[in-house]
Amino acid sequence: MQPDFAEAFNILGNLHRAKGDLQEAVTNTARAMELDPENIDYQLNNGLSLVQAERYDDAEARYRSILDNTPNHFHALVNLGALFQQQEKWRKALEYYQTAFSLADDDPQLLTNLGVVYLHLNDIENAVRFCRKAIKLRPDFMPGYLNLALALEEKGELDESVSIYEKVLEYYPNYTGAYDYLLEHYQHTNNFDKAVDIAYRILENPDHLKGLYSVASTIFAQVHDWGSFRRAIIEGGINYETREPRGNLSDALLNLNYADFLSSDEVYRRHRAFAGYMQEKVGPKKLVPFNRMSRKDSLLRIGYLSPDFRKHSVGFFIWHVIENHAKEKFSITCYSNSAENDEITDAIKKLSNQFIKTEQFSDEELAEIIRQDEIDILVDLAGHTYGSRVSVLAYKPAPIQATYLGYPNTTGLDQVDFRISDPYSDIKGGTKYSEKLLILPESFLSFGKFNYKKLNPEIPAKRKGIVTYGSFNNLMKITPGVLNVWCRILARVPDSRLLLKSKGVTHHLTQKNIFKEVDSYGIEVGRIILVDTVPNRDDHMDLYNEIDIALDPFPYNGTTTTCEALWMGVPVVTLVGKVHAQRVGYSILKNTGLEELVAHNEDDYVDLAAGLAEDFRRLTELRREIPEKLQASILCNPEKFTRQLEDAYRKIWEAYVDEQTGSVS
Repeated sequence: MQPDFAEAFNILGNLHRAKGDLQEAVTNTARAMELDPENIDYQLNNGLSLVQAERYDDAEARYRSILDNTPNHFHALVNLGALFQQQEKWRKALEYYQTAFSLADDDPQLLTNLGVVYLHLNDIENAVRFCRKAIKLRPDFMPGYLNLALALEEKGELDESVSIYEKVLEYYPNYTGAYDYLLEHYQHTNNFDKAVDIAYRILENPDHLKGLYSVASTIFAQVHDWGSFRRAIIEGGINYETREPRGNLSDALLNLNYADFLSSDEVYRRHRAFAGYMQEKVGPKKLVPFNRMSRKDSLLRIGYLSPDFRKHSVGFFIWHVIENHAKEKFSITCYSNSAENDEITDAIKKLSNQFIKTEQFSDEELAEIIRQDEIDILVDLAGHTYGSRVSVLAYKPAPIQATYLGYPNTTGLDQVDFRISDPYSDIKGGTKYSEKLLILPESFLSFGKFNYKKLNPEIPAKRKGIVTYGSFNNLMKITPGVLNVWCRILARVPDSRLLLKSKGVTHHLTQKNIFKEVDSYGIEVGRIILVDTVPNRDDHMDLYNEIDIALDPFPYNGTTTTCEALWMGVPVVTLVGKVHAQRVGYSILKNTGLEELVAHNEDDYVDLAAGLAEDFRRLTELRREIPEKLQASILCNPEKFTRQLEDAYRKIWEAYVDEQTGSVS
């Protein structure tokens, strides 16, 4: 009836935006602007539609156009700040929020957004101040409460932060953010009872909380509730239609490695879905490559990207590599995504040419920093583990990118060129990778040498009169299939014991579920010894003197625990499979000359573990031989290992240069 009615087009555009019809939203709000070019509300709504459609450059241009004509327009300033906040460009966001705040200091959303930005810039006092002001102005404003709780948690005021989260759930029992934050908080403060309670509440509310299933799945595995774990993994993960992450992407992908009920094709498909999600997020953005030829030095610049430059398995392994890099040929920059700092962190800082903390930077900002540092080869050490910044590699900030060490699977990203491995950990027809394999000649691991607790040369079985099996691995690796096989071993060796040491293993629910399963296999629960975390590393290592034979889990082998057991003279029985996660034990034993401890099927695994228990003489010999073999191997020769790694770096760099220059090697 009125084809040039601008307000109708504006409202229609807003309705389309609410429905998710983003192209229609952009088209209709743009038509409203054409009909009434002076109406700033129409321009703002068009900007919001462009943001939601992830047309960030166009949205920025729209808001800047408003500010060109009306420099102090409050909503244009706030929206521009929000645009930069959405892209995690925190300092730019702060600039526009501060200008808007100077015009009006009583807008709860603006105050909360300021709190969020200050939080990401590690200005915790201001984060708390602005969030408190937001909820004082509007006591029912949930984003204000959630971000105040986060800021208080960073400040160390944990009791108040938790009470705020729980208050939110009283009024909004389906509020996803509160469950997410509470679950993470309880996990990291070791309040296992509360974490378990939240995980089951998530599972009981699929209509609203399915997005957190993958996060909760970690708890289900830790309490040995594999039925709930299976459901959470199958129904959680990544939504392929929207390619949006459900819950924490790191948990969603990492936990696939424990899911022996998923095919390798399905695991690969989910990792590739992550690549599709990142491709849409990054879009057509291209970092301008640096001009390598303009550099005067001939050093090869290696960048290591990790949240684990600390007392962590990755930290221990990579420390020795960084220490042994040839300083006259390689320049080392470490990009650390962790607030934690310990003696391992300090050691790595001193050994590196640069050590850069990265938590405050968005993916795009960090990618630009790496590009400006002119890194030749960027090596991700975390994959899809907690605190990872693997998504930075989607921006391709370095000409060559690789993944290594910290994750037993593919990144899924096309922008990652290589995965560093060895001839034993990866085979044809094994794990499916989006990367090319860069095979080191012997091992992909460098365990190094540590002043650990000295081993007791006498096997525990002689002192105790019974054989003790043991596993010090993460509980998530002890699946029902693993426990079933271990119980078969106990059935073959009368009066033997199984010692399980892991964080949370003595929790009442975990213990109940493990004992119930063991009992169902006909094994007396009194034969199972459960040990939680111990006070220090000496005590941890001394526990290896209490076990005769270590049992490697599958399909996700141990790594650090295997090396530690061997260092302490404890034979490790492993079951080799096809995928990388189930070949690490084989690689370690192959490189230490202990192939006699490798089984190729479950029956052989049981026979091997039971047979060793019947041969005290061989166990005594192994206790003497194993440390010598380990220390003579590539795993304990970081100088030799690092030369091999450097040769691999040089090889792929020279191939890249030849390709860029058209030369033929």
